[in-house]
Amino acid sequence: MGDNRLDTVASWERLYTSLRTQEVERVVSLAMDRAGLVFRDGDLETVAFILEQASQWQQPPHIKELFDEYLHRALITLPETPLKTAIAEHLGCAPASESEVKALVAGYNRAAAVAYANRYYKNHNPNYPDFNSRPGRGGNCAHFISQCLYAGGMPWVLGPPERFTWPRYWWCKPGATDRDGDRRITLSWKVTTAFRNHWSGRVARFTTLSAAEMLKNWNAWFNRLRLGDFIQLAYGNGAPYHTLILVAKVGNDIALASQSDDANDRSMHGTLEIMQNKGQRVLVYEMGD
Repeated sequence: MGDNRLDTVASWERLYTSLRTQEVERVVSLAMDRAGLVFRDGDLETVAFILEQASQWQQPPHIKELFDEYLHRALITLPETPLKTAIAEHLGCAPASESEVKALVAGYNRAAAVAYANRYYKNHNPNYPDFNSRPGRGGNCAHFISQCLYAGGMPWVLGPPERFTWPRYWWCKPGATDRDGDRRITLSWKVTTAFRNHWSGRVARFTTLSAAEMLKNWNAWFNRLRLGDFIQLAYGNGAPYHTLILVAKVGNDIALASQSDDANDRSMHGTLEIMQNKGQRVLVYEMGD
């Protein structure tokens, strides 16, 4: 394990050395995809070790902030170990408890979120920026589901404006635009990978599995999922590329709503069949009661 960890640290160092001159949003998105930073049981200590080492390198300030944010995330789910204590001391803060994070989804109004999705999936809400309006903006999918969650009563997670790149925070303030670097909107609100890194640690239950696995157990998933839950479609390596919300159950199928493709009647079962043939995965976000 030790040698493998050191090899991984070296690869992270090479990655960030090559990225240090790129803009912050590109660094964040690529780093999340390259590192697969969804904190799963079993690899938490390895990830935290890597980040603890990486945060000590001489890096530009925005890179150090990115590393520190990952350390904050690790504090939420790491077991009580000397490593967790060391990370907390390095950051100069007390570790947040998992119960405090889960409390952020309390009181979710599923009906309001679904109603918003059905109202605005095609007729975009003019109070928000439109990332479909200009080429290269990345689309509206995560941005739209964030709007649905906010309409369902999910509060912003506020922090210093300069930390709009940190996945622990989530906001879209009045006057936000589609410009890169606008601090009035967080990456976790609008960027698919950053959205994953925020909400995977915030929902009541987060699951990642292959499309084939979900289809094999479709009846169980159909009965388990509720309207207002949401999913992300992901490539075989787990990197998400589209975000959708569950808005209706029709027969033995579930209708999905999203922007970018501007639909509220996309078949979840049919989508999974297409994904299965491509070896793709699905990320499932269950909001709980």
